[in-house]
Amino acid sequence: MTASLAVDGPATRLRAAFERTRRDERGALVGCLPAGFPSVEQSVEALRVLGRHVDVLEVGLPHNNRDLEGSAAYGAWDGTVASGFTVADVLDVVRQVAATVNVPVMLMSYWEPIARIGTEPFAAALASAGGAGLVLPGLHPRGPAAARWLAAAEGRWLATAFTAAPGARRDAAETSTGWVGLSALTHRPADQHLRPVSDKQHLPTQRAAPDGDLLDLANLRGRARMLGHMTTTPICASGGIYSPAMAEAIAPGVDAIAVRSAFVRALQRARTFDEGLAALDERAARYAVAVRRGGRTMHAGPDCDDDRCRTSCAA
Repeated sequence: MTASLAVDGPATRLRAAFERTRRDERGALVGCLPAGFPSVEQSVEALRVLGRHVDVLEVGLPHNNRDLEGSAAYGAWDGTVASGFTVADVLDVVRQVAATVNVPVMLMSYWEPIARIGTEPFAAALASAGGAGLVLPGLHPRGPAAARWLAAAEGRWLATAFTAAPGARRDAAETSTGWVGLSALTHRPADQHLRPVSDKQHLPTQRAAPDGDLLDLANLRGRARMLGHMTTTPICASGGIYSPAMAEAIAPGVDAIAVRSAFVRALQRARTFDEGLAALDERAARYAVAVRRGGRTMHAGPDCDDDRCRTSCAA
């Protein structure tokens, strides 16, 4: 059974964003930056710039767990943690951004700060700040911690996004109410040799990511189709999407694409913050164009009767 959201509540804007992109026959672009990087005020300004181009904003709660993100995001978030940034500071960033952008704002967090504060107080604070919900990439969707969070989130009408990791795909599909996260990358065995093959768009269907994992479009599309038969909740691909060309190639097979490290790098590599904002503005615009150009052939869910959906699922 697919989880559902209340008709009204903080997550209403998130649902409306996905409905709008589906009507436009394209995927949604989710853009993420960590709160507090490079500073509290500057992160608010950067998120507002990013909000001009994306359909959903994702504010990252700083952490020092390298396994949760790529190297660029990890470096930014670890530095923010070291500067003494707090959960209260993060929620203040969410509050300032949510009040001044025209897109829904999700918070991405690991579990420890939520457990420390308590699920009910955390959910209440996130809803009060104007957040649409929570992205929990490192939590098993059927575990006791997830159950506590889902109960608190339902009481505050917040959306929840879990990751469809191997062994937990159906669980993530059935419990996620915001979107179902799907890794765009496939682990590459040490003895595997990469041989790119061109698709009809003349883009490689297999491409090595900077961390050595593999973007395999056929594999990704197959996993997305499988999830599409399990849930009507949007499916969002993320991880290793480091160029607009990759975003365009991935977009037709999913409901959304989340870009994180590529936007962090725009700020990291600039000599000044103003230059970083300009680079972020330009990069986000290019990703937005690419996702729109990619269109959409994603299966709309287990009850879809659209001929285009059946065609794409049979491909």
